[in-house]
Amino acid sequence: MSKNLFTPIKIGNVTIKNRLVVPAMGTNLAKHNGEASPELIKYYTERAKGGFGLIIQECSAIARNGKSLKDECGMWDDYVIPSYRELTDSVHAAGGKIFCQLRHTGRETNKGYTEGLEVVAPSHVPCPACQEMPHALTTEEVYRVIEEYAVAARRVKEAGYDGLEIHASHGYLPAQFLSPHANKRTDEFGGSLHNRMRFLRLVIRYTREVVGEGYPIVVRLSGSEMLEGGREIQETKAVAQMLEEEGVDAINVSISTYGSLQYCVGSSYLAPGYQVPDAAAIKKVVNIPVMTVGRITDGEIAEAI
Repeated sequence: MSKNLFTPIKIGNVTIKNRLVVPAMGTNLAKHNGEASPELIKYYTERAKGGFGLIIQECSAIARNGKSLKDECGMWDDYVIPSYRELTDSVHAAGGKIFCQLRHTGRETNKGYTEGLEVVAPSHVPCPACQEMPHALTTEEVYRVIEEYAVAARRVKEAGYDGLEIHASHGYLPAQFLSPHANKRTDEFGGSLHNRMRFLRLVIRYTREVVGEGYPIVVRLSGSEMLEGGREIQETKAVAQMLEEEGVDAINVSISTYGSLQYCVGSSYLAPGYQVPDAAAIKKVVNIPVMTVGRITDGEIAEAI
């Protein structure tokens, strides 16, 4: 069973000791002000002790209006850095590597989670699940959000993380720009796939300027949004190739949005590894490492994948 699973792999300048990854999963264990709590630190330290090659810390909001949990990890202010330095030090002491997942929910939230701040999105199109009408970002505001990603990335690196993941899956803000379902813009961020890709391209470019060459940047990407009018796998394959051209070090593939949430958190009615076909399709068109998720609960299945 160990032919592939327990072989090392490099992501950027970081060597991961095996192919076992703890993907980002929201715990709601952070402090209400966004700092790491003792419970959150213990949660990730125990997973490092378990021998996983890589841990991807759960969604960490780049801005307060990008939250969808009451007690979400925050990367929106420098005051959080010491608490997350304590977390990364603890994980490293336990022998683990940890990346931080940066997220902005865009329209997939409501004011109850954003502390009353306005919900934002590329266009005046509400989330199929949350249903709150978002403010359509102006072009100037779009560039401001891109800068927020870069500043959050600087905090991630200062806090001692081994790399970062940009959450562009599950219908969050970068995915909203990519999706014809959510993006009805007529400026340089809307229309053709090239234009819809511009937001994510610039997030990567601004982030790379801050963290430097070699520091791992992963993008979490939905292969198919499983939503009428949403992005399909053929278009996502083109997106993946553009991400590789931008210097992304790995792609983490899942499927769905909040409008097709039954495919995001797979129940026992879905086959083991049900998201693998989309990841396999993307792996065929890129040369960088590809990760995947979705009811991979058996070592033999993981080895086959």
